[in-house]
Amino acid sequence: MGISAILSCAVTTNRDEIRRDGLFGLLSILILTLFMFMGPVGPLTGLVLIALYGVYLWILIKKQRGYYSSHLMDHGEVDVKTVIYAITGFLGLVVFCRILVYSAVGIAEVMNVPEMIIGLFALAIGTSLAELLVAVNSAMKHMCSLSLGTVLGSNIFNILIGIGVPSLFVKIPVEPLSLMLDAPVLIGVTLAVMYFMWTDMELRRVEGAALITVYVLYAVIRITLTR
Repeated sequence: MGISAILSCAVTTNRDEIRRDGLFGLLSILILTLFMFMGPVGPLTGLVLIALYGVYLWILIKKQRGYYSSHLMDHGEVDVKTVIYAITGFLGLVVFCRILVYSAVGIAEVMNVPEMIIGLFALAIGTSLAELLVAVNSAMKHMCSLSLGTVLGSNIFNILIGIGVPSLFVKIPVEPLSLMLDAPVLIGVTLAVMYFMWTDMELRRVEGAALITVYVLYAVIRITLTR
């Protein structure tokens, strides 16, 4: 049931919201890629990325303010137990994700795995497990809008803030293979997901399986070329 829910999820959110978040995510990738062609990612790039996230956040808050106000009015005040559960769950995710990441990195270093591979797979998978769990649980409960929002929102945040903030303090080198393979694959997958969503506002099993297949092929090619 879980796999079926993940690979076949009807999205009930507004088409305009999907277009907005999808295009903003694609814009973030394109801007970052453009700066990567110019050399190491430095403070100037970081400021641009952070400013872009500020614009996105402002648009998001402005558009959703009315919805959240009516939502709270209809359902009353938030229960204290719910807040405690949310905080505890967040802290638990932070702690266990850090343990997982450190363990994966330690194992990779012992096995002499390149740093880029560690970042692309060990760290990326480890730090994305929380998002995956939220997306899976949301899909299984037929809360597909939440599932999609988690994925799109985390991608935008990871690009604009996850790279923008560190680049303010240290220049991030750009590997040539990242421009030749990683960035094009990311752009292509983003376009594919946007196409799947805009056609009939639904991600089907075949489309989900295709995305998983693309990731597996990408992983094989990336690891092979890095050796």
